[in-house]
Amino acid sequence: MKKIILLILFCSAGFFVSPAQSQPDDYRLWESFENYPGNDFFWAPAGWTIQSNAGNVPNPEEAITWHFSDAIGELDITPTNGKYMAYLNGAIGEQQQDEWLISPVFTPETQDFLFFDANYSPFWMFFDYENVMENPEEDFIFNFENPFNSMQALVSTDGGASWTTLWDAGAGNYNEDNIWDYLSNQWHKIKISLDDYVGKPVQIAFRLFGKNAQSSAIDYIRAGILIPEASYAIPQGFFYGGINAEGYGAPGTAIGAAYIPTTWRNTSPDATGFHWTLPNIFDAGSYSSTEENPSDSYIYDAFYFPTLTVNFGTAISEPYSWAAEENTLFGRSVFLAGGNFGESLHALDPSIPEGIGVGNYNLLHNINVIALGPEDYLFGTGPGNYSKAIANYFEKPAQAYLLRGVNIAAYQFKAPAGTELTLTIRRVDANGELKEVIATAQWTTNQAIPETDFFTIPFHHFSIEDLVIDDAIFMELSGFSGKSGLSFGVYSEALQTDGSEGNAYVSMDVNGVDTWLPTSAVLEGGGSTSLCFTLDLVYSFIAPQNLDYDFHATAMGGDAKSFSLISYYARDSKWQESLPKWITSSFSEQKDGTSVYTLTVDELPEGFSYRYDPVILTDGRGGKATFHVSQSAPVGIKKTKTVSQAKIASVNGNFEFSYSPELFNRADLFTISGQKISSYALPASGKLTVAASAFPDGIYIVRFSGKTVVALKVLK
Repeated sequence: MKKIILLILFCSAGFFVSPAQSQPDDYRLWESFENYPGNDFFWAPAGWTIQSNAGNVPNPEEAITWHFSDAIGELDITPTNGKYMAYLNGAIGEQQQDEWLISPVFTPETQDFLFFDANYSPFWMFFDYENVMENPEEDFIFNFENPFNSMQALVSTDGGASWTTLWDAGAGNYNEDNIWDYLSNQWHKIKISLDDYVGKPVQIAFRLFGKNAQSSAIDYIRAGILIPEASYAIPQGFFYGGINAEGYGAPGTAIGAAYIPTTWRNTSPDATGFHWTLPNIFDAGSYSSTEENPSDSYIYDAFYFPTLTVNFGTAISEPYSWAAEENTLFGRSVFLAGGNFGESLHALDPSIPEGIGVGNYNLLHNINVIALGPEDYLFGTGPGNYSKAIANYFEKPAQAYLLRGVNIAAYQFKAPAGTELTLTIRRVDANGELKEVIATAQWTTNQAIPETDFFTIPFHHFSIEDLVIDDAIFMELSGFSGKSGLSFGVYSEALQTDGSEGNAYVSMDVNGVDTWLPTSAVLEGGGSTSLCFTLDLVYSFIAPQNLDYDFHATAMGGDAKSFSLISYYARDSKWQESLPKWITSSFSEQKDGTSVYTLTVDELPEGFSYRYDPVILTDGRGGKATFHVSQSAPVGIKKTKTVSQAKIASVNGNFEFSYSPELFNRADLFTISGQKISSYALPASGKLTVAASAFPDGIYIVRFSGKTVVALKVLK
């Protein structure tokens, strides 16, 4: 097991450039421009043609026809495959562009597609530059009926004498409301079927035409069968492994809740089949699933991340596992279920320092500080009081957690004695609106702190005891604006242009009103990030060790069932039970640290055929377990069960309900253990057919309710 990695925090923003891939045999056309010598503006790949129908010639000063380039730093345009890409600047003013990049001839085969990466900005296709110049009182004018420029992919079957448009970047549902979402250049992965051209020699052309276009690029061009790429996202409510107060980090790790359903979120484009290799919760083995988004419940332990392989038709992807090939803490990505991340890591390997927390910043993307100038930080202080406050958003957890503290990683921190900063945690509702303050915490320094490259601002004493988080939250840092002698910038995940981790916000003065804005709305080039707010949290669970939550009691008195419980906290006065009058409970502690929790059910009263109640056990710190307790009278099981007001028949795998509509308006379907699996509103016709093909064979209980209640059993 590898020792902890010292995370290098003090790095500038950058983008990962993938190594160029060689052409596989399954592709008829392949070009990522990696043979470019790097010093020849007039170069073109073998068989490719650069052509300007507007009469533009290759010119390094303007570069308004197709040429080849490495990353364009000022526009944040980086090749998607290897070091180089096809690129051209947009011409401004009256100058027209009609620039063509034409491929060699190739012949598509059955099920072939054309793939390429295109970088462009729809905003500038519809922006009426000339009209704005003539009407300076107008800031922005758009014409969505007739774009002023666009990028296209075309195909020719006659050697370039005529062309058919395959794709047009300007074709889309763009309007006044959404066009601002497309202001900045972005890469788009394009896929086009070539079924209409199977067996025909063709050429592909990439064309940029019009005037006042934005700079654009093309990269990673392929024509051939679709070889899918497998990928998945970490489950909802998971946190990435973070850093401790000294800057030691845990890249390639994550933590989620234990004993609740955890769903793996497939993100593989184009996949039609899925093969997961998932960790077995009871041993070091694994099991397989062909579900698109499989789900499982994990016991309190550490597990390797799943491996996913997908297929499209007969084409099969390479196996994928989250962070499997990165420089992870254990040489392979690991997630922990339940508990506290830092303490669990230290237990796995004592050489790992304690105190490593979690966050929604991903250390595999690197971290940096967004600086607008010397000591002028977007997420921190600035000479012009640019930032009034900063905040980070955290989504609703899959299970409530106990928040014991927050560490904020700061760069070039310096502060005079008496500096006080405030952390405010607000609830965010399901619509994304900021609601009430949940808790606050303060940090104060009694002594002046000289400037240091890395400083942890700790918040470990909240305004309420046992701070349990069960909602999405907005965590705000304030108190630094306008304070003389105080300066710092907060670290964040390296800027992402696709918005995948858009959690960071800054409060600014907008027309005299302090307004929360995301990073993408503040920076000229857009982009999003997450701040290095590191949480010391505990998934404080109470869970039956055997995952058995159901107890279907017999009708006779004294029936009991015991559950072996494990929990993060020992039982104390904060533990609470919701016990109905017909159920009692008891605890007994075991030498191995577990508890035996016994539920005892009274005799079923005369005249009752069925009853059910959930027993909810909580520890007051976010841990909760629900036990479904049901009880029914012993009755004969037949294919058809009838009482005077209702009847159930099992016919051809379906349940057919017949009932008196004046007495019943609802039916609930339970397993024999008392777990409700479905509910139905009963129509006034007195008849209802329930498709039961998805239910396994067995015994079911149907409870009819309305003016009276009747419970019947039926055998499928």
